[in-house]
Amino acid sequence: MSGDRTFLAPLFLGPAAENHDVLESLVVEFLRDHTFWRRNFHPEDGQPITAAEQASGEYQRFMARMKSELYTLSAELKRAVPFFHPRYIGHMTADLLLPGVVARILTTLYNPNNVAEEGAGITIEKELEVGRQLARMFGYAIDSDAEPCAWGHLTSGGTVANYEALWNLRSVKFYGVALQAAAAEQGFEFGPVGPRAKPLADYSKWELLNLSIDETIALRSEVVAHLRTHGETADVFRFVKAVRAERIECLGTAGFFLKHRELKPPVVLVPASAHYSWEKGMKVLGFGKNQLVRVAIDSHMRLDVADLRHKLDACFDDEVPVLAVIGVLGTTEFGNIDPIHEIVDVRTECRARGCDFGLHIDAAWGGYLMSIFRARDGSLVDRKALQMHFQYFPSDRVYRAFAAVCEADSITVDPHKLGYVPYAAGAFIARNRNIVDFITQKAAYVFDLGDAQLEKTMDEKLRNLGQYVLEGSKPGAAAAAVYVTHKVLPLDEEGMGRLPARAVPERLRGVDRLAEQAAHALL
Repeated sequence: MSGDRTFLAPLFLGPAAENHDVLESLVVEFLRDHTFWRRNFHPEDGQPITAAEQASGEYQRFMARMKSELYTLSAELKRAVPFFHPRYIGHMTADLLLPGVVARILTTLYNPNNVAEEGAGITIEKELEVGRQLARMFGYAIDSDAEPCAWGHLTSGGTVANYEALWNLRSVKFYGVALQAAAAEQGFEFGPVGPRAKPLADYSKWELLNLSIDETIALRSEVVAHLRTHGETADVFRFVKAVRAERIECLGTAGFFLKHRELKPPVVLVPASAHYSWEKGMKVLGFGKNQLVRVAIDSHMRLDVADLRHKLDACFDDEVPVLAVIGVLGTTEFGNIDPIHEIVDVRTECRARGCDFGLHIDAAWGGYLMSIFRARDGSLVDRKALQMHFQYFPSDRVYRAFAAVCEADSITVDPHKLGYVPYAAGAFIARNRNIVDFITQKAAYVFDLGDAQLEKTMDEKLRNLGQYVLEGSKPGAAAAAVYVTHKVLPLDEEGMGRLPARAVPERLRGVDRLAEQAAHALL
């Protein structure tokens, strides 16, 4: 892992715009390339904008107004904070990697909308590939034949990705209860099914609420298989409609818990250091901020695992469903790393007693540090090998935290932070892509027996991205920027990892200086 300055030289425009000629030449080259494409697309159509129109007074006046406003904007922007400069360290932004800048400008001219394949046949595949790139960096399986296989996509930022984590987890958490209620209402019997291999009707609601994501996905698949084998088509569609009517997405939070009065609304546990978006997310989903439980942090400002255990015990003893526990991989204020490995251990303990919760990692800020730990072949770099390059780093605690990230159900990460690409480019990554069948705005494909979706693979389905994400229209230019950046700087120790590898020693030198000053003060 090299940290030489030569590696950095071609990556950015530079604090003194040293690489201005590279940026200018590339932008001009691709602008001309785009122009050539337009001029040669049905050239027999001629030029609708005529030379006479361009010479008219109205045309010239418009151009004058446009230039005037653009010059004004350019002047005003220079009053902004110089985020690009290494002297500035006050905010989570920095100079931008040239590949992402050029790819963003280039693709903007084509203006693709990644909401669906029809609007962005090229860049939507780039976005899905970005999801695979990030999933691989975090240690998730991305082979389509793997179970589970991960998937991911871009968002406008970490806040929306965090909302999406809650949205996904909510859909799965309460699905079993809705499935059981619909079966009872319609007189359908299923069994033995699920991890306990017993009739669906024999599960308690508490048991259904505490199935893992993988177990809920498997339960749904078993019910689907039974329906397709034993049910008439009309019965199948009647049951599908009944399940939808019972789901929390249909009844709403208030309606669902009024119908199931013995159930208590779920809570989400976050460290006290967590980003404010989690409180906003609880409001957006209708759970309310009072259902957000703050876990204490220790003297190192990391989640206190003892307090987490205490609060989980209190919840489970009172049969309060725990929708999720949130671990933070790089807090906003100080960049601290929560003990993800210990949270995973706690979840294992809870599962042994029949209790479960989703585990989401908010790595919006620190997620790209994972590239230091990822070898080119996809394996985890050995801690001793890393310590050959750094003093102190990584500690055993930090190393184990990063190694355990792959055990989480989902992850938020922001390419527009330590990925150094233009805003807006956040990302949501899920460990099991089958979760999308619980949130699609269309009937889940496995139930649509006569639908063409039956013939589609999951990879093909996900190309209609808008069905499975919170946002609608999505800029394909953002996907292109992240994709090209990752291709130029792969997400491993030999590529993107060399960037944070430059920053770590600087921080460690700062620690040494503080220690020296403290020692001097005691003399």
